[in-house]
Amino acid sequence: MTNSRIARYFIVGFLSALFGAAKGADLLSGHLSTAEGFVDIDLPIVQTESKSPNVVSVVARGKIHGSVVGLAVDISPTWTEKPIENARASVYWGKVRLRSIGSESDAFSKLLAGLYHMPCATAKMPQRMEAEAVGLSNDPRLVKSTPTRMKLFLNSNSQNNYAEVYLNLDLNSKVLQFHEKDPGYRAPLLRALCGES
Repeated sequence: MTNSRIARYFIVGFLSALFGAAKGADLLSGHLSTAEGFVDIDLPIVQTESKSPNVVSVVARGKIHGSVVGLAVDISPTWTEKPIENARASVYWGKVRLRSIGSESDAFSKLLAGLYHMPCATAKMPQRMEAEAVGLSNDPRLVKSTPTRMKLFLNSNSQNNYAEVYLNLDLNSKVLQFHEKDPGYRAPLLRALCGES
């Protein structure tokens, strides 16, 4: 092997290591909080796209406790405004879909199972989960330009598997927040995320 070829391999290897390290560093920005007994996870948004018909899709991924975890979210374009009685504000009702992005979503379910101290029998997030959602004093149709706070209702037709969770999106700051609503919803939420409901 010639000296020039050796030098070329060295440079390619160096650049691969350099950019690989940079990519890995990006994954370190996932954040976990257990303040006041609530499990709250913040993940960096790594991809945003608008799908037909006007569905906004977000992929979030980050490293927490040494594992890369993530999920995708699809925001429906159809929301119904409901004024709040005796207040100058409204809530907005619509649909949100949580989607698996593969092994990183499975790791997300396993992470929550460990934090909740509960089993996750399948350790595999379903390909998709539909949820009713309410925008809390903000219109989720404006998610691309405005920070959006929502509460999701999973399995709303099932008394045993019903769960609520907060989902907040800030596309400008590139942060997805998956925040606990109430520890009482841990078991049914985990069943949904582990494909057991």
